[in-house]
Amino acid sequence: MDLTGYKNLIDPQLLDRVKNNTHTMADMPYYPKNYEINMVEKRYKELCDAYSKAFQTPTQTMSHMGVLMGGSQNGMESIARERGNREELIILAEKIVREQFNLGEDEVEFDIDIVEVGKCKFHKDMNITKTIPENFKQSENKDIIKKRTINALSQGAAKKSHYIFHLYHDEINAIVPDITNYYQRAFTGNDLLYFALNDNLFSQYVQGNGSGNNAGYVRLDFSGKIPVIEAKGINMPLLIHEMTKGVISLLSVPGIQNMSQEVIDETDFIMSEIWEIRFGATLWETFHSNIDVDDYDIKKIIIMKIFEMPSDEFIRFMDNVINDPEESKKTVSKIAKKIRIDKMNYDFEVNSED
Repeated sequence: MDLTGYKNLIDPQLLDRVKNNTHTMADMPYYPKNYEINMVEKRYKELCDAYSKAFQTPTQTMSHMGVLMGGSQNGMESIARERGNREELIILAEKIVREQFNLGEDEVEFDIDIVEVGKCKFHKDMNITKTIPENFKQSENKDIIKKRTINALSQGAAKKSHYIFHLYHDEINAIVPDITNYYQRAFTGNDLLYFALNDNLFSQYVQGNGSGNNAGYVRLDFSGKIPVIEAKGINMPLLIHEMTKGVISLLSVPGIQNMSQEVIDETDFIMSEIWEIRFGATLWETFHSNIDVDDYDIKKIIIMKIFEMPSDEFIRFMDNVINDPEESKKTVSKIAKKIRIDKMNYDFEVNSED
């Protein structure tokens, strides 16, 4: 790993897990040689550059305490500034997520809120005590590989959505003046902590205070006619983060609904999420680049169709995403064309009946 020009704040235990392939995102069959260490290096440098710009701090002089305090202080300041304006921010958050995925009112409902710190308890079904063994070896079960990949893409999409406030800068600052600067500093600091802290420290943090340290929450509710994404966050970007994670999870349902409980138990736990967050942003960026900008109006359906692929086909697709992007883009283009043809035929039949 070449970190020339950057202060190395990456935790040594974290690097050992990467080098020894003993984490839940290790040894994926679609990784080329050295892909994991290269992903860590790329993501870490991106975050350092963003942090340096936000805090006007040279990348060579960053410190653990500076990152921790800078992210925390700006996060708390953003929360304080949002008070009294939460209802407007919640309405805007829903508008943003609906626009990003072209979601109609008849497709999904949102039950969302911005809440105080300590009010985002983990869902009772979430395993917060399971750890990753020191001698962990990646499973050969293709369903597990697919589920872990989808989880990482969900976390990656959510992580990238943190910074979507840049696209809605004027609307957000019209509600709370200058708050986007606090968002930027808070989240660049927070995201760096995923590389500065090891799994043991994260586990202690997650389990501390009865899970009151949790900053966001999302769950899907299928009890009514229309799916409901229930999400909470301690500020607007974290609410959007959870909503985005909920949307990707909703789109994955047809592709994972037949997976066994053993697969779910093996993949869905908090410490696995930590690694999905570390790798997910880069993975999502690469995956998402396969979708042509002209097809963003049907992006949700494209993603759902990809997730519906049988596990072995999905893994081959991900191999192309990483190693042969031209081929994966052809696959996505074919999917998009079929979606549009099906939609055109459906509209024609409906209009003919009328």
